[in-house]
Amino acid sequence: MKAVMYERYGGPDVLEVRDIPVPQPGPGEMLVRVRSSMVAYGDYRMRSLNLEGIPAVERFLARLALGFRHPKRRILGMGIAGDVVRRGAGVTGFIEGDSVVAGLWHRMRFGGYAEYVCAAADGPVEVKPLNLGYDESLAAIGGIAALSLVRRAAVRAGEHVVVYGASGAVGTTAVQLAKHAGAVVTAVCSGPNGAMVRALGADRVVDYTKEDFTDSGERYDAVLDAVGKLTAAKSTRALKPNGRSLSVLTNGHASSGRPEMSYLLSLAQHGALTPVIDRTYPLERAAEAHRYVESGRKRGNVLLHCDR
Repeated sequence: MKAVMYERYGGPDVLEVRDIPVPQPGPGEMLVRVRSSMVAYGDYRMRSLNLEGIPAVERFLARLALGFRHPKRRILGMGIAGDVVRRGAGVTGFIEGDSVVAGLWHRMRFGGYAEYVCAAADGPVEVKPLNLGYDESLAAIGGIAALSLVRRAAVRAGEHVVVYGASGAVGTTAVQLAKHAGAVVTAVCSGPNGAMVRALGADRVVDYTKEDFTDSGERYDAVLDAVGKLTAAKSTRALKPNGRSLSVLTNGHASSGRPEMSYLLSLAQHGALTPVIDRTYPLERAAEAHRYVESGRKRGNVLLHCDR
């Protein structure tokens, strides 16, 4: 099978397409033929070993998990959509031929940049909704960190909430989830993305290239930093007394299991969440996809088509 691998940390060019054996599912695992794979901002950070903004202790633990000198896991990819082709011993609840969506962040397995991957059947994996394609289902879970942000911020109806970095995979989902909770949402993004986030439900859009939302004098019940670029001082300036500020870097993945993934898929299935897909690339162009994600200009999700 073809897989995109990297042997050292660095720029997009460290990603190389190779032919490697198809993995065999162990006990409790399913072999999935990958149709779509997520190219997350976190993939870029792992590939480049960019741990900026992460607290020192967590940064050390990340290095320990990822590898100090060389990557321990040579295939990136945090989420996939595809079809079950083989089950390992003890797998129940899924059968061969099931179309599934799986989060490979579970136990830091990764490995989605490949034509086949083994997914843990007891991890965050669900059967794909019939009325959603592979891409749409995968994009729906692409903002799972947004669900954690909104829930940990305890966003309630009538509250005024800022989503900073509203046009990315996390931000587009956070805008919609905050609106779903009944909040009044201010979306901070670049001007060209304003119409898109308004269409997703934002009540007000601030173009960060022209205006600092913290200078307006308005105060908010919650500030959700979907890109991890807001300083604590700026967030505090914009908050009401007892307001809440959360960043995707430190709070976004507090809970990212099967129930959370199922909830997002259900919202998308019933039209309450619009999965946003910016671009798709063939597996062989993974390095190009990384360059685009690293540019900071993506709108929603970027995906790889691994077997089309």
